Amino acid sequence: TALKAVSIADSVTTIQPNAFYQVGTLKEISMPNKLTTVSDYALSQIGVSSIEIPATLEAFGVAAINNLESLTEIKFGQGFKKIPDATVKESGIFANSTKLTSVELPAGFEYLGNYAFRNCQALEKIVIPASCTTISDNALAECSTDKLTIYCEEGSAAETFAKTKNFKYVSYIGSGTAGNLEWNVYNGVLS
Repeated sequence: TALKAVSIADSVTTIQPNAFYQVGTLKEISMPNKLTTVSDYALSQIGVSSIEIPATLEAFGVAAINNLESLTEIKFGQGFKKIPDATVKESGIFANSTKLTSVELPAGFEYLGNYAFRNCQALEKIVIPASCTTISDNALAECSTDKLTIYCEEGSAAETFAKTKNFKYVSYIGSGTAGNLEWNVYNGVLS
């Protein structure tokens, strides 16, 4: 019988190396709110279309959660702060998630590492909060500059990144609450 769903116990803080590596039949995984570590290849090449990343997750092994060819949605827990740098492009945390179209990083997010969303060719929208002060040079490597629009606060590191890397972007001015935002349109993007 093929493994289709997993609910990891609340007491688990680490998913061990290769725990579900290449289990393409795995369509649902529930991670505990106390999870701090996903080890090397632990969730690489599984068949989920949606994944929820707990705010407590801080440590990622090599290719820990990548090559998710069916992934269309990532939900980040409020308080999640960092997607670390990958040392080689093949090991980016969400690299090669070829059906992923939209990402919204949570308020308070601080660091978007190298190759985080490498080769996510379907990616059309990424929302990067002003709290994200570091975006590594290759965070969106091999993503389409024609297709992807970065949504960010005016004057933020994300706006600078978008301009430097020639991505379309929409920046806003405001207090940070949706009702008080004033949108600016740049590079032909109409929102």
